[in-house]
Amino acid sequence: MKIYFLLPLALLFGCRCVKSYNNNVQNGKQLLKDVEVLSSDAYEGRKAGTKGAEKARKYIEGRFKKIGLLPLPTLGKYEQEFTFKDNTDKLVTGKNVLG
Repeated sequence: MKIYFLLPLALLFGCRCVKSYNNNVQNGKQLLKDVEVLSSDAYEGRKAGTKGAEKARKYIEGRFKKIGLLPLPTLGKYEQEFTFKDNTDKLVTGKNVLG
């Protein structure tokens, strides 16, 4: 009698483990793709206040939306602006991406 209960239970948990492994493989592949994209020359180093930083921010926000990550409720968006002085004492506005 116990075997009739334990066998389906073992199969159920075994199937769940395989699915979890496949999801981890897919997530790993996507993560590698994201790193390759963000580290490419097209993003110009991603220094705050540059076009490369803006492109990277848009890419990351797009990925957040695709995976269903909601923006911070207090801001209503994924970004928070900050200012700093560059090496010529010029005030530059940058944006942190928050998720």
